Formats: sequence, structure tokens, C-alpha cells
Amino acid sequence: MNRFLNALIVAFLSSFVIGANAELSLTNFDEEAGSVDVYMVNDEPVAGFQFDVSGFSNFSAGGGSAQDAGFTVSSGGNTILGFSFSGATIPAGEGVLLTIQGDLNGEDVCLSLGNGAISDSEGQAFDVTFGDCIS
Repeated sequence: MNRFLNALIVAFLSSFVIGANAELSLTNFDEEAGSVDVYMVNDEPVAGFQFDVSGFSNFSAGGGSAQDAGFTVSSGGNTILGFSFSGATIPAGEGVLLTIQGDLNGEDVCLSLGNGAISDSEGQAFDVTFGDCIS
């Protein structure tokens, strides 16, 4: 009976797949220049990302590990989207994902997932957490 119960518990616990994690936070805020870095900590390679930023009325995004990986990054409205046409990924680790630069609108600068995601090369979404807003 104990062997059966142990096997059942092991089978149950192994059925849970632990997903990849990513944390995005804001660093190096320069109010005068209208810029802020998005810092990412990810435990698996990232194949694409889409998230929202508030606090800017007009902005662009680029540089960082997204540029190093050859990602195409675009921004519009309040959304930032990045991916690679060649299938490249951003390696697991931590560092500046990209820099946002534009016109601050007087609100706190914040990141959120909105309708977006951070995903791996299989299209599986990461569990994403966000750091504090900057004002």
C-alpha cells in the first residue's frame, strides 16, 4: 500500500511543469533625458516579448540585450514588441533588455503585461512579475 501511495504522489507531483520566469523592472531613470532602462531577469532563453509602458506620450525603445540578440523592436501606442525573424533568443540571465526614450507625460512610468507576454522559442509564456513604477 505504501509503495502504491508513494508512486501515486510522485506521479502527481511530476505532472506539474514548472514554467519559466521573468522579472522586468525599471532602472537608470533620467527625467531630464526622458529615458529609462528596462532590466530583465529571466531563467530561460526569451524568444519574444510584448508589454505595455505608461508614463510616456511618445517614445521609442531599443538597445540592450534585445539589440544584442538581433531582435526587431517596435513601439506604438503604449506597447513594446520584440522578437527575432531568425529565431534568435535572449539567453537566460539578467541585464538591460532595452532603453525607452521619449516624452514623459507627468505620470508614473510603469510596466505591465497588458495583452502581451514573454515567451520561449516554443511559444510558451513565462510567468512575469514587474518591479515598482518610477515617478
